[in-house]
Amino acid sequence: MLRIFAIRVIVITGSILLIPGLIVADVFETRASDSAVKMIHFPQSLSVIWNRPDPAAGKFDLILSDPATLKRTLRKIDPARIAPAILGEEFTGKVTRKVLDEFGKKYNVDLLLVFRRDILEEQPDFLKLRNRALVYLVHQKKLLIVPPNEAETDFNENNWKEKIAELNYRSLKQLANNARKVIHSHKFEKRRSNY
Repeated sequence: MLRIFAIRVIVITGSILLIPGLIVADVFETRASDSAVKMIHFPQSLSVIWNRPDPAAGKFDLILSDPATLKRTLRKIDPARIAPAILGEEFTGKVTRKVLDEFGKKYNVDLLLVFRRDILEEQPDFLKLRNRALVYLVHQKKLLIVPPNEAETDFNENNWKEKIAELNYRSLKQLANNARKVIHSHKFEKRRSNY
């Protein structure tokens, strides 16, 4: 009797401690995609959200946050190429599963692509950054992790705007290709009969 009571206390305490951690944990700290993801039937609607963990603007922020570059790269991920993806909003703070559910309801889409840019090294003539992204399947409430990419460039006083703009475009285009591969790896394909 005492043993059953002790087991119940441990189970209840463990669930109370673990559940809030799952709700408020930043999903960008997740190392692997969720398991048991059902195959995706196309066409799917997609919205792109830019996450900024820190609202402080840096020296290169105006160039790195160019909406035209975001539209030319990340909006073209639309898997079915039926309609262009929606360029959502910038979001400052932690990205949790609860936040992703709210974005899914707000934009009424099937997939959310959330990306985050981290500046790894910034010097007067050098910039190194890392782009990370994840695809959230709104109806399944599952996460697919996109492989991150790092990019760097040297520049001087005369060409720094062009170099940073080119770095931004190149790194976001690579991130878009990685995201497209992840989405297509979960695409439902009808099997053909050999007969």
